[in-house]
This record gives sequence, structure tokens and C-alpha cells, in this order.
Amino acid sequence: MVNPHTRVSYLYYTRTVPSRKKHDISSFLELTAHCRAREATRNVMFRAVSAFAMILALVLAAFIAPGSCARPVPAGHHPATHRIASPQPRQQETHGDDPRPLVGVLSQPRYWTGAPDAPGGYIAASYVKWLEAAGARAVPILYNDSNITFHRKLSAVNGMLLPGGDSDISPGTSLRAAGESVVRESMAAAAVGEVYPVWGTCMGFQLAALAVSGDDAIFGKFDGPDMTSKLELTKAAKSSRMLRSIPPDVLAHVTTNPKSIYENHVHGFDPGDWKRDARLVETFGEPVALDVDRDARPFVALVEGRAGVNVYGSQFHPEKPLGEWNPRLAIPHDEGAVRVAQSLANFFVGEARRSPRRPELGGYTEDDLVMANYQTTFVGKGGYVDTHFDEIYIF
Repeated sequence: MVNPHTRVSYLYYTRTVPSRKKHDISSFLELTAHCRAREATRNVMFRAVSAFAMILALVLAAFIAPGSCARPVPAGHHPATHRIASPQPRQQETHGDDPRPLVGVLSQPRYWTGAPDAPGGYIAASYVKWLEAAGARAVPILYNDSNITFHRKLSAVNGMLLPGGDSDISPGTSLRAAGESVVRESMAAAAVGEVYPVWGTCMGFQLAALAVSGDDAIFGKFDGPDMTSKLELTKAAKSSRMLRSIPPDVLAHVTTNPKSIYENHVHGFDPGDWKRDARLVETFGEPVALDVDRDARPFVALVEGRAGVNVYGSQFHPEKPLGEWNPRLAIPHDEGAVRVAQSLANFFVGEARRSPRRPELGGYTEDDLVMANYQTTFVGKGGYVDTHFDEIYIF
């Protein structure tokens, strides 16, 4: 029986040549077999030529010199599928400055009761914005992580930020222990010539100072909640690496304009007590700047470690002019206050760029660590009830 495809071809065969017998199907089948054999031969030859051409192209590509007119395909790029390449280890610039510094931000216990739960604490988003505005990527470091995880993450970032807040930092608390570990990490790095900067803000500064001193008796009370102010520079300011990086007009602003910085604290350090603490003097020397509370009592406002010690602290809040908008607070947002905040962020992130550490040292990739893996919660909505923050990250 002739299949349908053969029947159509046979009808074409008999109609195109009238002299052929319409029922001479045996002749048609012989001709069809002959044609198929010729077609098979052509296919074999075509495949052979194609394979030869492919081999020739690969050989020629292997001998194309780098920098020729041929445009190389970027590493990890697959034109046929357009898939994203797997994360690759970060490359450090040849002059030693990391173009993608990662700065860890220490979480702290939640300040609210009830829902939502926060087993890993929280981080105010303004600290993340402060770092990102200077070109760093923030990494959450949970204060109550296991010891192994905590130190793995410390080894994977280029520096640490200890934020402000209203948590218990007395001896024996998890937050105090975490802060002490961070400061020890920086000091150990400095002992072998490695830059590993730590910045403490408000409570974070207090945490860093107490980690160095170990004497909570120097921790005094001050009337400094929700107020703007300016800095009074000390003799140590002349040799300050931090202040040297600040533009002269910005430095003039922060020392003359009474609304250039934002204070919000009830604890701090008296300059006299600071100078009498041998460990603080050995580590930081004289404070770089002082400020006064509402009762005109002076307190330590800005410090930096001695040469080779990369620990810095501010009693005031440089992050708030850039990232907090509570209308009930006295946070300044004028250009001068913003430039002061930005200058300090630039300095600290600049120090973090000098760190040689990489995420791979802790067994991570950059994408594993960064804050972009988490979403913020807008806690200021509805009138900023029971919060000083606009947004927070909850862990």
C-alpha cells in the first residue's frame, strides 16, 4: 500500500510528464529511492563541511590576540540564554582601596513590646542610609548570633558601626559582650597593621568606650535629649585625622552654628573622668571635641583612636540629618548639618575602604550578607508613636 506522502508525490510525477504511465508506480518508486540516496549523500557532505567550519572557527578564535578588534564576551555571560552568572569573588583595586566596602551594623534588642517579634533585634534604617550615602554597603550583624557566626561575619566585613539606641549595655548583657568583641576585633587587627575601623554613635560610642575602659563608674548622666548644638574643638583637633578630612567651611560651620549637630542622650562621659582613665587615654588620647548639655555641663562629643587605632566615636547623631524626619524632634536638615553628617560618613567609609577583608574570608558572598536581603518597616506612620525612627529593619 502506498502511503499518503508517496501518493501525492506520485500524482505530481504522472501529471508533470504525460508520457509516463499513470500506473507505473514501480518506476516512480525506483526514482524516489535514487533521489533519497542522493539527498542522503548531500546531507552527509553538508554535516562534514559544517563540522570542519566549526573546528576552523575555534582554532582561529584561540589565536586571536587580546585587545584585537574582536570583542570578548563578558565573563559569565551566556548570549543564548541570558542567564545571570554566579557571584564571583570581589576584585580589589590595585592601589589598595576597596571600591565596594562592606560595613557591619550591630543590631540591638527591640525597644517595643508586643508584635512584631524581633528575635535578632532591630537596626534603624538611618544608619544604613548614612553608610550608603558615602558609598558603603551595610551588613546586619546580629548582637545575639552564635559566637561562630558572629566572628565569621566580622571577618567578612571591612569595618563595624555600633549604632545608638536605648538598650541595656551593662556588664553581662549580650549587647555589651557583642560590642566588646567588635572593639577587640579592631584592636587585634591594628596590632598586626591591619585597618579595621569601628564607629560608635551615641550609645554605640558609649559601648565602645566602656569596652576599652571596663570601668562603668565613669559613665555619667547628662541632660542632652533632643537638642541641637555645635562642637568645641580641643587641642587634639589639630592632629585629628578625622577633622583633617573635613572641608574647612564645614568645620567652621560645625564649630559656630548651634544647629549643626543633633544630640539625644541621657548618659555620657565627663571630660575630667575621661582624662583620668588610663585605658581611655592610652587608646584614644584627649577627646577631639566637647559639647555641653542643657545645664552647661561639658561632655565628650567626638573621639578617635591614637595613631594605629581605628576606633572612632561621636556622642551626637550624624546619621539623623540624612535619614530621620520625625517632625516632633529637633533634628536639623539644613545644608550645613547635612554636609557635617556627610563629611563624617565619607571619612569613616574611607577608612573602611582601606581594609583588606573580603566576604570570602567568612565563607560568604557579598550578596549573602548585604542589608538588601531585608525590608524596612515604616514605624513613623501614624504620628511616630513610641518611636524616634522613621524606618527600622527587624530581625
